[in-house]
Amino acid sequence: MDIWFTSDFHLGHKNVLAFQDRPFDNIDEMNHSLLSSINERAKANDILYILGDVAYKNEGGFAAAADMIASLRCKNIRLIL
Repeated sequence: MDIWFTSDFHLGHKNVLAFQDRPFDNIDEMNHSLLSSINERAKANDILYILGDVAYKNEGGFAAAADMIASLRCKNIRLIL
């Protein structure tokens, strides 16, 4: 079992692409890339700490962000608000 830490996904936050100069053409590409990168590394029984800023003004609100997080292979997630 490994322990992982991440933060500041800003899932669905379109303006973060410009604010933080993220290298994506659009928000869907960013969301997919972030979640895929975690899925490539974190196993189902690992522990994943998400240290805030999961989503911001994303389409679908909290439910959409929760669905994206639920798509992670790692199921032992600790969200720190």
